[in-house]
Amino acid sequence: SIAIQKGVAIAIDTGGAGPTPGDTLEYSLAIQVSDFFAMQNLVLTDVLSDGQRRDAGFVPTLAIAEHSGGASAAAAMNAANFSFVVATGSTGLTTGTFQIGAEQILRGLDARLIGGCVPAGGTGGPAPDCAVFNGGATTVTVVYRAVIQEDFSDDFPSGDASVDHGDRLTNAVTAV
Repeated sequence: SIAIQKGVAIAIDTGGAGPTPGDTLEYSLAIQVSDFFAMQNLVLTDVLSDGQRRDAGFVPTLAIAEHSGGASAAAAMNAANFSFVVATGSTGLTTGTFQIGAEQILRGLDARLIGGCVPAGGTGGPAPDCAVFNGGATTVTVVYRAVIQEDFSDDFPSGDASVDHGDRLTNAVTAV
């Protein structure tokens, strides 16, 4: 019912070529709602590995395009609708949570995301039929930034706490 593609690029390069400590990474989460589904109160959870921390100087942005009715411009999310929690003392993971439905309501929208073949008022019972109605794609884009740290806080499989060339930094996203 939902597909997510994740992209990452160096937004601010402070060191040598490629990702190095001190560099700022920009993560982009591109979400598409299936043509045949509608969902409400979408929540995204994105987990950064140890060695990365949220860039607190950058406010995550959200853009929504429902039924191809023109994408909303990417706008900063309200601080009440996202959070980043660091699990120090164990894994060093940073868990980012994005309350998409709550942000929609704050922006004067409803909390639903309706797939392209589901009319705004729903189907009234029958399965969505693209031959009867096709409003176009529904997409959501979330962008946030993280900074590569000089040292891992908790989990450094190489045995060396410093973030060095060849160390793995990971990221995983889920939607509910």
